[in-house]
Amino acid sequence: MLSPGKDARMLLFCISLAFNSTELVLYWLTDRLIFDLPHSDCTNGWHRYRTGCIKFFTTSKTRSEARIHCAGFKTSNDIQGDLIKIPSSVDNDQVVSLAPQTGRYYIGLTDWANEGVYRWKGRNDDAMYFNWKPGYPERYQIEENRDCVVLSTNADATYKMWTTVECSNSWSFICECESACIWK
Repeated sequence: MLSPGKDARMLLFCISLAFNSTELVLYWLTDRLIFDLPHSDCTNGWHRYRTGCIKFFTTSKTRSEARIHCAGFKTSNDIQGDLIKIPSSVDNDQVVSLAPQTGRYYIGLTDWANEGVYRWKGRNDDAMYFNWKPGYPERYQIEENRDCVVLSTNADATYKMWTTVECSNSWSFICECESACIWK
């Protein structure tokens, strides 16, 4: 059985169809078999994620403290780390599968700049994918202090889901770098 952290490959499927002596071959990768593939650049607790690396920190910090901590890492091109961006359900599943323990983790999504408009890392990068717990964020829109978002890895009804929280609350967090990270 394959499991996260072990050598694994995405499954490549192929279908060959013949129409009037013309062969059509279709290839695709599964979108649900996601594993932490070994990558020499992601070391010391960092995991391969999209084109870069992520690391889970279980020390509780406010969102501002977490961003400062993530910015303490940089790539070889001097690009600072930041809180993670999760742009798809496949990415969300991968992140949850890599979590070292259950809990809630700050991610880089916020509506600080414009209430109800969620952007990644406070920039003009509007979020297109969401995995809200039912009732969020609408249920708490009137509470303007709930501008930050956490991802739950708890094995309960919130598993893999996002909820809004006050940014001054302390939570675990996930840092992301565009490539291998080092402490500056």
